[in-house]
Amino acid sequence: MADAISLDGKTTKGGEPGTRHWVSAGDDGFFRGLIDDIGTLVMGRKTYEVVHQRPRPDRLYVVLTHHPENFAAEAVACRLEFITASPKQVVEDIAKRGFKTLLVVGGSVVNTAFLKAGLVDELYLTIEPRIFGAGKSLVESVPLDISLRLRETRALNSHGTLLAHYAIDRNRLDDKRRTS
Repeated sequence: MADAISLDGKTTKGGEPGTRHWVSAGDDGFFRGLIDDIGTLVMGRKTYEVVHQRPRPDRLYVVLTHHPENFAAEAVACRLEFITASPKQVVEDIAKRGFKTLLVVGGSVVNTAFLKAGLVDELYLTIEPRIFGAGKSLVESVPLDISLRLRETRALNSHGTLLAHYAIDRNRLDDKRRTS
């Protein structure tokens, strides 16, 4: 999973959709490199409508929506697909097609669904040196208890944009469950 957030934890600026207009070139470069490495993206309809990029021939974009029929004219088989499915169904379908990894790129509803389903192994957060006070969060306001282990931090530019790379710490999760 990958996303950019402000210092106050917002993925959007106030009522504006998406991040692409306020993130730094450092985040943009990192994100594009991650897409090149992974190649298979999963996102929600709102994220797609903000990003609205045609995928390259060697990439698969899966857009989760309750109304895939509304996007039939934009769909491109094996490149840009609009579906209604659970996170588990998405992962199973992608695995059946031979893809080994996928990148969940949000928004908060999709992020929350994949985290709750236990289908996220790593989390890449670009922390931009901005404070918005209002906007959407990385996940929905629902109870979650997910332990993370920091794998890497690095500066992406001289302005203070930081990359924090985490792994889901399943051992801590299992320890918690055993002691409950």
